Amino acid sequence: MMYGMERKTDMSLINDMNSYKAKVIFNKLPIAELTQEKLDELEQLAKDEPSGNIKYCLHEHSEDALHEMLNFYTAYSYCQPHYHPDKVETKIILKGELLTIIYDENGEEKQRIIMSPSQGARILHLKEGIIHTDIPLTDCIFWELKTGPFDKERDNVFLDRYPTMMAKEDVRNFVGVSR
Repeated sequence: MMYGMERKTDMSLINDMNSYKAKVIFNKLPIAELTQEKLDELEQLAKDEPSGNIKYCLHEHSEDALHEMLNFYTAYSYCQPHYHPDKVETKIILKGELLTIIYDENGEEKQRIIMSPSQGARILHLKEGIIHTDIPLTDCIFWELKTGPFDKERDNVFLDRYPTMMAKEDVRNFVGVSR
């Protein structure tokens, strides 16, 4: 059968990986066509997740050399501050507003970068070892690129001084937003 001739659903290929407590979906098709309908469906899946986010991986396996991911985050979902000792990370914001907080080597806040398609940074590139967290200020979608393969034990080093999970109201307080 020729590629793209048989219509398959990739939404049934959901895998739980403990990466930021996010549900991870791997694309298993030779051509990943993401229509607005598919993006809306993925966005709804993120809203239905307890973590408030999902990753849609354009790569097929966690062992692949290149990792391209669409991240769907609901507003004020939380990601514990962390760094990648041996990996660079590039993000491109597609929808919404994403706050990336950069920390120094002691875990003290150093810089805040707001990403948005309409203002602020559209693309953010972080070298290996940069301590950061991503906090969506609205529901957002961003594309992320990293080198693989994924090694759960080494790729993400979390800062123990920060909680692993946080309620949305606590996240608002954490970033200094009152509602």
